[in-house]
Amino acid sequence: MKTALDIEEKELIEFYESDKWISISTPELINKYKKIARNTLKQKKVINVEISSEDFNAIQNFAVKKGSSYQELAANVLHNYAIGNFKEEVI
Repeated sequence: MKTALDIEEKELIEFYESDKWISISTPELINKYKKIARNTLKQKKVINVEISSEDFNAIQNFAVKKGSSYQELAANVLHNYAIGNFKEEVI
């Protein structure tokens, strides 16, 4: 499905394809923006998840047994899933 481009978008594409773009970046500027991007990815985010009371109680009890909070346990589980340490099972 193609989306129709407006006049401004067509002009930008035409200008870009004409090879008239001039880079104003410097190694210092590139490093500055790389640092900003890395720091943005490191920032903690807050999520809200709705689960049953039974699941919450089970997670909370498990966390107590492990000596951590349920928030730390949940964050750890999600992190391990995100980096591929947990695999989905096909049911």
